[in-house]
Amino acid sequence: MRSKPLIRKFFAAAAGILLLIIAAIALAPFYVDGSLLRDTLAARLSQFSGGDVKIKGRVRLESFLSLAIEAEDVEVVNVKNLGPIGGIHAGKVTAGVGWGDLIAGRRRFDELAIDGAKITLMPDAEATKSDYNQSFLQSMAALESNPFETIRFTNGSVYSDAALTPLKISRVRFSRSGNGRRLSARGNIVWKDQAMYFRARRGRKTQGAEGLVTPLDLEISGLAMNLNFTGSLGLSPAVALKGDLEFTTPEASALPSWLNLSWTLPETVSAVTAAGGLRWSGGAVVLDNASISINGYEADGSIAMKNREDCPIFEGDLAFRSLDLSGWLTPGAVISPVQPCLKADVRISADRFTAGSFRAGATAAAISVNNSKITANVAELEMFGGVLRGNVEADLSGSTPVWTVRATGQDIDVSRITDTAHMGVWIQGPVNANVELRAQGLTVMEAMKSMNGQAKINFASGGSLGSEMVERLSAITNGSTTLGEIVPSRFSRLRGEFGAVDGMVAARFIEMNGDGSSLTGKGNTDMSNGAVDMRFDIRSAFANASNGGATSSIIAAPAPGSSSQVLSVQGTWANPEIEINGKPVALYGKNSAAPF
Repeated sequence: MRSKPLIRKFFAAAAGILLLIIAAIALAPFYVDGSLLRDTLAARLSQFSGGDVKIKGRVRLESFLSLAIEAEDVEVVNVKNLGPIGGIHAGKVTAGVGWGDLIAGRRRFDELAIDGAKITLMPDAEATKSDYNQSFLQSMAALESNPFETIRFTNGSVYSDAALTPLKISRVRFSRSGNGRRLSARGNIVWKDQAMYFRARRGRKTQGAEGLVTPLDLEISGLAMNLNFTGSLGLSPAVALKGDLEFTTPEASALPSWLNLSWTLPETVSAVTAAGGLRWSGGAVVLDNASISINGYEADGSIAMKNREDCPIFEGDLAFRSLDLSGWLTPGAVISPVQPCLKADVRISADRFTAGSFRAGATAAAISVNNSKITANVAELEMFGGVLRGNVEADLSGSTPVWTVRATGQDIDVSRITDTAHMGVWIQGPVNANVELRAQGLTVMEAMKSMNGQAKINFASGGSLGSEMVERLSAITNGSTTLGEIVPSRFSRLRGEFGAVDGMVAARFIEMNGDGSSLTGKGNTDMSNGAVDMRFDIRSAFANASNGGATSSIIAAPAPGSSSQVLSVQGTWANPEIEINGKPVALYGKNSAAPF
């Protein structure tokens, strides 16, 4: 029975104590020196930022489970400790004070909440006055020793003189622990309408063989890109990063503009993923032992990027299993601007290479970009049964691309080239070729109409006329054997030299040998309109051998004192006029397609 009064007394005492605590909390703001907390808050903000603090609005104290001072219209100018940050203006700043600290007489704030902040970055000219490493280390020191264990930003914006669009801070939380030995930050930001989440953790600093380092984990995720880094942050002798990186973006071509960089990437570069060992120091980024995918085409190797006067320099060595440039070789992609300051030197190899209807085997080339010029030094290109080596340059500095080709080919099957180009099979056999050409244009036909240079061909192993040539001869003569008798179907050797001036191609000489006879010729072809003017001298013995000894009035009765026949072709490829020894050959099937 006595226990009930004791219980009632206990609950009554507990209720009384609780009421006293609530009353103390409620009345605390009236007994705490608000001006002292205001001055302390201003001093702590100045200590953290290294700037001058002005509290322009009202200040009030709030109390429930903890005591907090709330200040409105707070401005921090002449910031010195936070790297590129020059000033901060906040609509409201709230600083919490723990009851234990308050009772112990410590004027310490455990949490700072900043709402509606406008953070202004220093102009570029000012930011470059101090050494980057020193500025970064100074910022890290300020974060480590800042008087607030937790800092929260909500509804803020970061402004830069280089960008009219601010970086919006939705909600960001920064915290430190272990007396500043461990730092972490996470939150949500918005940049150019793209929401991003980030999380970063920095561990304790240690002194190692490479200097003063600290563990670092970084994660950035959003629609524009995803990035994960796990490694170390070097603090001395220089600021550096080293670790494992994973990076993905669905539209790589949009990233430079999104990041306000001064250079661009071709619009045809879309999905890019990269993973490997990252090394960054002094503005140079290197990704070693990397697995990279560009538009779905995977490669292994390394790639590096350096910055010089806000212009990137790319270097690398990438081995693709398969590479298809079909989507990159559109007229729109060709005329897309190449930044004059963009430089690159990348070695590329592929087991299989495709460009439109063109397909090749093993490929190895060094690609360089400099002053709006793209150069490909081809060490090996297995194509059409042979190998091509040489140099291709595209000068994109003007309104129309200028192309320069210097190449040699060995044992290349000509029939496969023309068939791939949808020109039909005109001649068959492996050819060795040497080409030096210069042209301009957005398409193959435009380039052909403006080309200058020279070429040499040599069918040293012989060959034969293709089906397209045989059908064309048959079509234009309505099945007559006249041209079939005088033009051989097979040859043991064929060689020629050609020159081009502004789209006018001159056959300096063409020589064909077979069965103890020969054919020689020369003439011109105008690529702008398809006009042709060619003359061939054919030994009559060649013709007799080529058709099994059959004779015709033209072949069997050459002009007196002459041992050869003269074949001339004039007009256009679509409507040629053909004469043999000055006598016209009746043609049929006019308006045929030209072979180019």
